[in-house]
Amino acid sequence: MQWLPNLFTIGIDGDQHMARGKGWIVVSIVFGLERALILIALLLNAIIPTISRRLQEKLGHEHYVLSRDVAETPTIAGKSLASGKVEVAR
Repeated sequence: MQWLPNLFTIGIDGDQHMARGKGWIVVSIVFGLERALILIALLLNAIIPTISRRLQEKLGHEHYVLSRDVAETPTIAGKSLASGKVEVAR
């Protein structure tokens, strides 16, 4: 009622009510504001990353180091020696 006083009336009981024929405007404004807030929330969710750039770089570096270590690990017949267990074919 404070911002759009012509859309409301004050009844005999002292409460505010929607003016006759103006209810659809109030509902449309509330519906529009709700949708705008949902859109803003979705945009912020898409723009702001879930993890920081510094953490992404650190994880990428760890992945690179691990993949390099796995590539350099000696193998016998396609089996990795990193675990210390090698099955001998009979």
